[in-house]
Amino acid sequence: MKEPNVSRQVLGQNIIRERSGPARCTEMLSIEQTFKCFMNVEMADIIMHHTNKLAKETYNAYNNAHPNTTPKSWMPVSITELYAFFGILIMTGANHSNGEHVRDLWSVKNYPLYRATMGVNRFCSILRFLRFDDKNTRARRLLTDKAAPISELWTMMNNNLAAHYKPSSCLTIDEQLFPYRGRTRFTQYIPSKPAKYGVKVWWICDATNAYPLHGQIYTGQAETGRETNQGERVVKDLSTKYQGSGRNITMDNFFTTLPVAELLLTWKLTIVGTLRKNKSYIPQETKKNKNRTIGSTTFGFKNNVTMCSYVPKKNKAVILLSTMPNDAEIADSVKHEIIEYYNRTKDGVDRMDQMFAEYPTQRQTKRWPLAMFFNMLDITALAAYIVYDLNNPMLPWRTNNKRKQILRSLAEALCMPIIETRAINRQVTRNFSTKIAIEAYFNRPLESMVSTAVSTSAAVRTPKPVSGSCYLCYAQEEKRRRKTRKLCAKCKKPMCLVHSVTSTNCSICHDFP
Repeated sequence: MKEPNVSRQVLGQNIIRERSGPARCTEMLSIEQTFKCFMNVEMADIIMHHTNKLAKETYNAYNNAHPNTTPKSWMPVSITELYAFFGILIMTGANHSNGEHVRDLWSVKNYPLYRATMGVNRFCSILRFLRFDDKNTRARRLLTDKAAPISELWTMMNNNLAAHYKPSSCLTIDEQLFPYRGRTRFTQYIPSKPAKYGVKVWWICDATNAYPLHGQIYTGQAETGRETNQGERVVKDLSTKYQGSGRNITMDNFFTTLPVAELLLTWKLTIVGTLRKNKSYIPQETKKNKNRTIGSTTFGFKNNVTMCSYVPKKNKAVILLSTMPNDAEIADSVKHEIIEYYNRTKDGVDRMDQMFAEYPTQRQTKRWPLAMFFNMLDITALAAYIVYDLNNPMLPWRTNNKRKQILRSLAEALCMPIIETRAINRQVTRNFSTKIAIEAYFNRPLESMVSTAVSTSAAVRTPKPVSGSCYLCYAQEEKRRRKTRKLCAKCKKPMCLVHSVTSTNCSICHDFP
């Protein structure tokens, strides 16, 4: 059909019936609380549980294999410490130091937040044992899910992204190639991407601000064989949550087909996308032709579907399919409204990927689940930035580095509880570089902080000084010097917990010994 159907009312599939923007529950939240909406406590608890479990098993195995050496013990990671660990990673991305060696980050000349938050050995230990699933059941889950080590957290992150933001009327579907050259079961090679090798993720995002809405990890070819109409299946999976919402989805020629356009119309969704030239339903008049004039536009219509063929240069034609506009009127700028709309909204996922690469937390690793977790940390930090920025439009940010300022504020807020605890711990501040780092972070002497903490809170007490070495350990265990804060009640000699005896007395004998 060469003439469009004339409609004087806005189609039902283009009417937005809900408020777009951040969820109302995020309006009064700080940047730290906003981040914890996406990387919530439930996700951190899963990471903490599996990390502590693996570390304890590793240390127990080492102690059993080396019975003659001093036994090693693992100090369990807490939720607060884990968020501080995330804060350090976010700060390395904001400072563009994620590629530096860990030892260089903790040098005296580097940013003081790292040394003030935790020791370098503790950071390396957490990074070494960081796990996201139960390795005892991983083999069984890998039979049906190649991304099993990270799937649970990935699903929780997708739910959090969708729950705390309602997108605008313009959505974009495209692919992200997360750069990674290590061994996986689904590494992809895409020569058109800058990284070329990595893990491919299908994304649907808000075209106006590149907010990530839902991501689907591509785990390679299934056992049944090569998937047909993969683009159509991806569009259905990513857009099913927005049925009946009246939004428009922009996509490239990998996803755009006539059956998809007609299906999404029944879901009250419209599309604008480029079309591959090998489709059988493309009229001959819209294909490339040497006789077509540069800048000319040819249209085709079928029900509520519009095909637009534009000639940008000689012997070349760009074909677009749209269910949104439905007329053949040409604007003053030569290009049709379909083409202009596509150019405005096609780069949503590309801008999102560009923002990930601007302040990445990724560190060099041979474990692909850890590499994907770095990507998740970038995703949640970007989502927190967008939501917090939209909720606080009047804050006096400098335009050129607004996101960097917010990311630094987020990292400092995540590390603050641990830094405050370490600031009043004399055993920690005994290290001169750590003390200087904490003082530089708070911009005041450490002694005033300790005295203020003791005077304002009766629960905070300075630790008892070390009384000496246990004299029984020194005498009986080949002159071993075990430091202790305990003294014998009678002889007043230092003793450890192993050589002390606790007696049980009644209340009368206890009051009158």
